[in-house]
Amino acid sequence: MGNVVMKHRKERMQKRAQQAGRIGRIANVFLSVGKKGTAPITAGTTGGGPQPQLGTRQVDTSNATSSSWMRPFQKSYRHIDKAEETPTSSFNEERSVRQAERQKLAREETRYGSAPTNLNYESMLESEFDVTCVMCNMVKNDVIHECRICGRCSHQTCLEYSGYCNDLNFATALKNSEEQVGWSCSECEAIGNHLSQEQMNDVMEKFDNYDKDEDSKISWADYRAVEKASATESNAKEKFFQYDTDGDGIVSWQDYLLVEAIDILEKQPQVKLMMYLTAKEIERIKNCFRMKDDHNTGIISVAASAEAYYNWLTAHGLESSQEGRDVQIQMYDPSNKRKLITWERFIRQRALAILSARPNTATIPPYIRGHPITAL
Repeated sequence: MGNVVMKHRKERMQKRAQQAGRIGRIANVFLSVGKKGTAPITAGTTGGGPQPQLGTRQVDTSNATSSSWMRPFQKSYRHIDKAEETPTSSFNEERSVRQAERQKLAREETRYGSAPTNLNYESMLESEFDVTCVMCNMVKNDVIHECRICGRCSHQTCLEYSGYCNDLNFATALKNSEEQVGWSCSECEAIGNHLSQEQMNDVMEKFDNYDKDEDSKISWADYRAVEKASATESNAKEKFFQYDTDGDGIVSWQDYLLVEAIDILEKQPQVKLMMYLTAKEIERIKNCFRMKDDHNTGIISVAASAEAYYNWLTAHGLESSQEGRDVQIQMYDPSNKRKLITWERFIRQRALAILSARPNTATIPPYIRGHPITAL
């Protein structure tokens, strides 16, 4: 009886040892993939202490990772390690690039005065709505129109009494004050106010040189008579129709001043143009930029910035302009998806376009001009 019990116990111990050996070999394979250099598990080392090795052998796992069925596991581990390291390094690089852009912008701002309050990407514009009319300085039960540039309000009756509604373009744009396009007051849409007195005098002298009959209008005959000696007829026509934005064949003083003012502002430093922007203008285009900034780092691709700029043009009803068509080409350019641009560089290079979009364009074609975009 005793011999039978001992034989049965011996067979049971052998089976346990064999099972431990199989488990050790499997564990060795996975440990060699996850942690290279780990000591192999043998059949004689288990959690319960040393066990007798009956018919088992030490498993050599030095070449276990070279087997073909283990290569997918090796690739997956390498992929996971790289995926964890890459975003951290890229975010650090983006932060350093933005910091350099901020320092450069701060040095340039000191030359032209203080920057707008909400120019910083992290700042938010506090909503302030004053129902006091800027013309009568009173609050009364009347239709209120808020300027989309400066945020000041005006009464409908005050505008009519002052004669602003006699202009068809101004009166039509006034109806859009409650729409997404908005409406610009008379002071904000006159971008010639940003010219110096000397620059304004030069523009007035050039206009008087064309306006021989002194009717405050320039016809094609008046313009051709002056430019006949210096330009060909095709070039003169191209320039004349650049002034004649509404295409009626007559260039008014406002039409001429708009084009000349943009030509003068285009030659000024971009940082100086940025100082002319109001808080509402910056916040409006910043919201379009934020919609494309998924990681809230202040850096997006040039293609995404072009899409943000196009959304801004659409909000102003300017998507059909030549500027809008040019931006669409930038949106779908594959090379722009690999280039990056910061918020500081974006707002600096779009400052001219924001200023040129101030005039109301309800009944006249828009005249938008922007600086070319340069990536980091």
